[in-house]
Amino acid sequence: MNSLLPQEIQLQATASDSISSQYAAGFFDGEGCVELREVISNYRYLEVRVRVRMTNTNQEVLERIKARFGGWLSRIKPPTKNSKAPWTLTIGAREVETFLRAVAPYVIVKRAQLALALGYIEFKRLTRNPGGSKSSEVLEFEQLAVSKMRELNRRGVAAPVNGGG
Repeated sequence: MNSLLPQEIQLQATASDSISSQYAAGFFDGEGCVELREVISNYRYLEVRVRVRMTNTNQEVLERIKARFGGWLSRIKPPTKNSKAPWTLTIGAREVETFLRAVAPYVIVKRAQLALALGYIEFKRLTRNPGGSKSSEVLEFEQLAVSKMRELNRRGVAAPVNGGG
């Protein structure tokens, strides 16, 4: 019987560029975050944008996620003699909704952030007013959404789940 050498097995395992939604969800749960960011738009007004970021020292896995879902990859700091260089994949604009919807059924840790981001995307779609100003209600909702996302993303000790402690 012809057995595969470990090198051949490794080459077969890395030959595919395809990343499943389940894998991407797990990676995102452990290494990512979803943000609502306030930015000044090209038209000089404050706009809230949704983006996903995932950071890791393994560039290959981030490249594969990027190949499936889009985004851009950047090195956030150079390597040192004691550590590898971390890379960040950022998914924004039109691609972020596709990514969030693909991983939504499988996300566990960041479920609340994901739901808030998708809810905000839908709200933005329903209240779009091209060329017009935003109502006070829209501005208030945006501020509440940004504050809630910051709260959900805050580092530190998590609140007990289901009243446990």
